[in-house]
Amino acid sequence: MAKQILLVDDEPHIIRVMQMGLQRAGYDVVTARNGLEGLEKFRALQPDAMVADVDMPKMTGVELCTTLHQECPDTACKIFVSTSRAEAELRVWAQKTGGIQFLEKPISIRTLTAALNDHFSELP
Repeated sequence: MAKQILLVDDEPHIIRVMQMGLQRAGYDVVTARNGLEGLEKFRALQPDAMVADVDMPKMTGVELCTTLHQECPDTACKIFVSTSRAEAELRVWAQKTGGIQFLEKPISIRTLTAALNDHFSELP
């Protein structure tokens, strides 16, 4: 069975490119257009991994990840956050939160697919 990836980004062209690339790599992809929609879909689906943009309307990626870590501290879902902002605070936050991998935009589909493949290959 294909691993399910939740893509959360407010830029439709980014969602489209990442969705097509991940589907070609064999993943089942669900999308959300903002952090609040992403939270709702995460709760409903419990995906195997999530890729979320940091800067989004209604709920930022940081707020989304913080909420998920409070609600589901033991989730096996791997979380990737992506942003073009290179501020040190974001990297520190990702490290301190745990279970979050930071990806800088622009993200190539090869880089994302490799990160997901690496994560899933490490699981029992």
